[in-house]
Amino acid sequence: MRQPRGLSSQITVWMVSVSAISLVILVVGWTATYAIVSKIAPKLIQFDPNESWWQFSLTDWIAFAGSGCLGFLIAMFASIALARRIVLPVSAVASAARQVAQGNLSARASCSAPGFGETAGLIGDFNRMATQLAAYETEMRTWNSAIAHELRTPLTILRGRLQGLYDDVFEIDKGMVLNLIQHVDGLTRIVEDLRTLSLAEAGRLELLLGTVDLASEAKAVLAMVGPDLAAAGVSTEVDLRGVVVLADSARIRQALLALLDNVVRYASDGRWVRVETRASATEGLIRVIDRGPGLPADFSTRAFDAFTRADESRSRAGGGTGLGLAVVQAIARSHGGTARSLTAIDRGAVFEIAIPRQQLLM
Repeated sequence: MRQPRGLSSQITVWMVSVSAISLVILVVGWTATYAIVSKIAPKLIQFDPNESWWQFSLTDWIAFAGSGCLGFLIAMFASIALARRIVLPVSAVASAARQVAQGNLSARASCSAPGFGETAGLIGDFNRMATQLAAYETEMRTWNSAIAHELRTPLTILRGRLQGLYDDVFEIDKGMVLNLIQHVDGLTRIVEDLRTLSLAEAGRLELLLGTVDLASEAKAVLAMVGPDLAAAGVSTEVDLRGVVVLADSARIRQALLALLDNVVRYASDGRWVRVETRASATEGLIRVIDRGPGLPADFSTRAFDAFTRADESRSRAGGGTGLGLAVVQAIARSHGGTARSLTAIDRGAVFEIAIPRQQLLM
């Protein structure tokens, strides 16, 4: 980051110049007013052609000079007070900006002198900006650490298997190759999820919008993931009602597939899942209900945050990355909708994707 050199000194010079000009104007105005009021005006009223206007007595000169000095002192103190209320807050912001530019994102601007509306607001705006920058840096470090952690395990396994094959510790067979392919698929899924989240965060997630029937998309996804659900011992119940929205069919399938993948990984103990599609006045809804362990009460608000898990050890054992629900939320928001975690009536979890229908109703 480029350091804002000389900003504080430039502002100070500018403010001093303005104050000096203000001083001159105040002094000249004060003395001119005194001359007009005390000398010129009375002489105009009582004009004497034999007396020159500039022939003042000593008392007049003393009064004139004293008036000017008093005006100068008042203007000087007023200008100093004015300059402090303008320059000091701006100087505080400039000083804090230099520290932020040098990498100290904990720096904040503070000033003891009360500022005017704009300068006082400048300090508050700068401090909020610095706080946001610090939050972004913390989030970036958390993401980098989480990404490295998620990639380390499959890469370590892959290297160990390949090294074992190279050293003739393992024999090459279809089972070993399939295992390696599964780890590669896991890495591919992590990379694709990270790409989706990054594009959504930047507002650049491309959508091929068209008229989409959510019930038809749900049927297609269930046909794709049905064998995995059956292999996990999960029976499927459906209640699909036709609801048409303007959406990207591939992204809708990706989001629903992520929800059903969660059921296979974390809720297969419940042996049951229900998929519903509904239409409200303003939204098309896809709902996935399971009878698994459900979500802890304090986790539901963080369920759609990236790299969060309700049960760290169990999720890692199931191969989860903590990105699935974050991807679901990113896809829903890219359509102008949202993803929600609802309270289950009995046990288990309820996830809902809501896509707005206003564009089709117009």
